[in-house]
Amino acid sequence: MTTAPASSGRSQHAKRVSIAGRSFTINGDPRDRYFRECAPDGGQFIDAPVVLAERYCGPRAVVVDAGANIGLSTLGFARIAWQGRVVAIEPSGASFGFLVENLERNRIHNVLPIRVALSNTAGSVRLLEDEEFMAGTRIVAPDAATAAPGVEVQASTLDDLLERAGVAAVDLIKIDVEGHEPEVLAGAAVTLARHRPLCIVEFNSYAMVYHRGASPRAFLALLKGLFPRIYRFDRLTGAVDDIAGRDEEFLAANEAGGFVDDLVCAFAELPAPRRRPLWARIARRLARA
Repeated sequence: MTTAPASSGRSQHAKRVSIAGRSFTINGDPRDRYFRECAPDGGQFIDAPVVLAERYCGPRAVVVDAGANIGLSTLGFARIAWQGRVVAIEPSGASFGFLVENLERNRIHNVLPIRVALSNTAGSVRLLEDEEFMAGTRIVAPDAATAAPGVEVQASTLDDLLERAGVAAVDLIKIDVEGHEPEVLAGAAVTLARHRPLCIVEFNSYAMVYHRGASPRAFLALLKGLFPRIYRFDRLTGAVDDIAGRDEEFLAANEAGGFVDDLVCAFAELPAPRRRPLWARIARRLARA
């Protein structure tokens, strides 16, 4: 693992973006569609994990950002848990370099950035970097017939990583790793059992099927076996809906809605929100304009 930025030789551009109520200067590659579209210059970065952290986490929370990319969600977590700690994990050298630059440029001191791929075992994995959409960078399964594409990167389980980093408590874990979520969860068994954190897990059926040959239905069953309560985050309203007993309805909606959902996975019923939901605050501001 490394906590220093890797030189990528890529072009970069800076913009001002509001995240969780604070304006940040963000560095990124202008050729990267994620950077262009998800972080509008002078606008707001609105992401489900940040909204949910703002809703359910206090200022002393400990947050794990698995799949931190260039750090947009990480900055939001750092703002929300300003008296706590954020562990930002990203395996891509290019993305990790921007992540560290963005933390340093904005003088963020409560984030530990670690360059490593999370999986179910330690060792190494093959990482395929998507230069045109860096958020789509993914771990690829080895092919017995041909050499696996991508570059080899160091891998760790989340359990081992947190133990080495001296993290004694975890309140929230975000997992967005383009279909590798089952392996990340398998490598976090001790953390889940010990701390029972709230987990925000991307359910990306497209990545599961087309990149990994995996079954979305099987992944949903895995999540149900791990977490007593699972909620779907509605991006249009900001609401969270319990999907218990509604597997077929959820899978059909996931397919019809673009194959990607954010699931809030909990060990107990969700607490009352700490703050007014972001969607409601935005609507209120627009009404005043």
